[in-house]
Amino acid sequence: MCLDSYCVHADPRACSQHCNDCDVPCMSIGEYYMVTDEVWTEADCGLESGWGMVCIGCLEERLGRELTAEDFTGAPINWSDVLVIRGERMIDRTERE
Repeated sequence: MCLDSYCVHADPRACSQHCNDCDVPCMSIGEYYMVTDEVWTEADCGLESGWGMVCIGCLEERLGRELTAEDFTGAPINWSDVLVIRGERMIDRTERE
């Protein structure tokens, strides 16, 4: 059971804010985002599990390319610094065509 008192997941990885690949704290580096289901599936990030995070660098390595604005969903988390502070890579990728 997850140790976070607000979490209802049986698997503690469901509440982790760390990259599944390199363990960097995604929120702390401003890389809390949502990409399209197609991108997540192409990167083989486990869409069916419903949990997990991957930093932008690891996602790009899985894809073999850099992300562009078209890869991100319209979710406010991707486009606003009000909800979270977006890191340099996040800003660069969401502003790239």
